[in-house]
Amino acid sequence: MVNEPHSPARLDYIRAFVQSAERVLGEVIAEVPQKGTPKFQSSATIALQEVNVTVGITGDLQGLVNYGMDMSLALSIASTMMMEQVSELDEMSISALQELANMISGNARFFLNDLGVKSDITPPTLLVGNDVSATWHKIRAMTVPLTLASGVITVTVGLRQGD
Repeated sequence: MVNEPHSPARLDYIRAFVQSAERVLGEVIAEVPQKGTPKFQSSATIALQEVNVTVGITGDLQGLVNYGMDMSLALSIASTMMMEQVSELDEMSISALQELANMISGNARFFLNDLGVKSDITPPTLLVGNDVSATWHKIRAMTVPLTLASGVITVTVGLRQGD
């Protein structure tokens, strides 16, 4: 079962998003992050970061993937992607961060396909705030911190078998 915490299949699915994030970040911002220690969430409530881009997963698997970071890192990544200094989140910088999430999640679909899993992604949603949490119904998630020179992106993956 995909939602069982230590299922080998579940770990492969999570690994697909983490490896994709490592690869895409290496290509887009020219820095390969250092992977930290993965942590299974003990409850359905997920602590979010200051800036979060969430992508839905549909198909054989259903769930969510959240890419969370602090504002400083979000502005740094947007600046690199836009090739100009970004000092606040505006329409263009938000679009850049959403595109990064699309690239990572879309790339993860190739890894999932290699595992025989058909999936699709939904358009990303960006949420900004302090002390924010989300509850992912019927999904237990795993978080994996990816450390860059300018901060940490927390990749949170919560998946279950599709209906």
